[in-house]
Formats: sequence, structure tokens, C-alpha cells
Amino acid sequence: MPGVVLKLFFIGHLLGDYYLQSEELATSKNKSLKKLLKHSVIYLIAICFAIIPIFSLNMLKWIFIISVSHFILDFVKSFILNKNTVENKTKLLIYLFDQLLHIFVLIISTAIIYFLAEPVNFIYIIQYVQNCFQIDVVNIISWILMVLVIIRPCSVTIRNILNNFRPGNDEEKSQETGADSEKESQRSAGAVIGILERCIILLLLSVGQYSAIGFVLTAKSIARYNKIAEDPAFSEYYLLGTLLSVMLVVASYLIIFQ
Repeated sequence: MPGVVLKLFFIGHLLGDYYLQSEELATSKNKSLKKLLKHSVIYLIAICFAIIPIFSLNMLKWIFIISVSHFILDFVKSFILNKNTVENKTKLLIYLFDQLLHIFVLIISTAIIYFLAEPVNFIYIIQYVQNCFQIDVVNIISWILMVLVIIRPCSVTIRNILNNFRPGNDEEKSQETGADSEKESQRSAGAVIGILERCIILLLLSVGQYSAIGFVLTAKSIARYNKIAEDPAFSEYYLLGTLLSVMLVVASYLIIFQ
């Protein structure tokens, strides 16, 4: 049961910190306490929604603790970002460290619940459906978490990492040439391709077709062959993005399903 609690906490975290948080809110919460409070309330609601399968009054206590911890960590992060001029590499480290701390809070909360032997059970309707139809609810929760991980969180993480390795400093070029919308369109298309790539890899992993993953990566590379061959900087950037995408989906699969 501790594994189920942790997975549901993670689902709530992903919903609150990625899917229910717009780009505008993610930026403005670092400058406005009102926006930060708004994000914290949304996060609290997301966690409450995620733990519906194991809902109890006792769990509400832990939801409150996790949400308050999330607010404190985000407040400290916003203070650091506003207090100093932060470069892209430093922003990346802050983003990664911030997410690790959030994950650490979820793990510690789950561990305390387990060591205190606090009662955690599926609600009656979940138990009834599970017994009547022999449905593996834990496996369904694992799949929901896996799908949530490989879409937006992976895309945001990869984008933040690649921002430090983009060839030719695209940000400055787009400002000079007025090609912002074109660049943004290309990045959006690349993000969609990355999501589809990770979904296909996930399906291949689930059926044990590991060798077929190579064909997916080959097909993706063919579409960019000319640019890869002509531009060494782009080829390294492209390879880094592809390897990050594959690594995240494989690592997530091994952690969630093993």
C-alpha cells in the first residue's frame, strides 16, 4: 500500500505543478505572492483529487502538510530568483533541485505514514469494483502516473535542459530577426514529436519489444538527416534531446513498474 500512496501523491504533484499550472502562472508566481497562493490552492485541490481512491480524513492531514511544504519551497525559490540575477544554467539547477525537493517531501510523507502504520485503504466503491471485476487498480494507477510523467513533465524538463545547449543561441537570433513565432512553432512541433516518441517507446517497453525502439529513433533521425549531416552543433543538440527523451521514459518505466 505505501507504493500506491506514493504514486497517488505523485499524480497529484504532476497535476498541480505541470498540468494545472499555465506558463503564465509558472512565471508570475515567482514575482507575485497572490499568484503563488493561487498556485498553492490549485496544487492542494490537485492532490485532494488524486487521493480520492484512498480518501480518508486522516489523509487530509498529509495533503495539507504536503501542500504547505510545496508553498514554502516555491516561496524560497521565488525569493532566490528575485534576489539575484540568475543565468540559464543556474535556473536549470534551481528547477531540478526544486523538483527533487518536492519529490523528497512526497517520499518522506509516504514513509512516515508507513512507519506510523496509519490505516490506508481503497474507498468502498474501488474495493467493490476490484473484487467484482478482478481489476488491478494498482496497475491502472501506475499507468496513469506513467502517462502523466512522459507527456508534460518530460517535455518541460527536456526543454529546460536543452535551453542551455541550443546551437547558435536561438533566443538572441529570434529577437534580432523577428522570427519569434516561427521559432516557437518549430519548438511546439518538436515537443509534440517528442511526446509521440515517448508514447511509442512506452508501448514497446510494455510488450517487451525493446529492439523495436531502435527503429523509432532511426525513423526520427531520417527526417533530420540533412541538417544532422551538415551541422555538427545541431547534431549534438539533437542527439542530446533524443537521449534525454529515451532515458526519461525508460527510467520512469523501470521505477514505476518494477
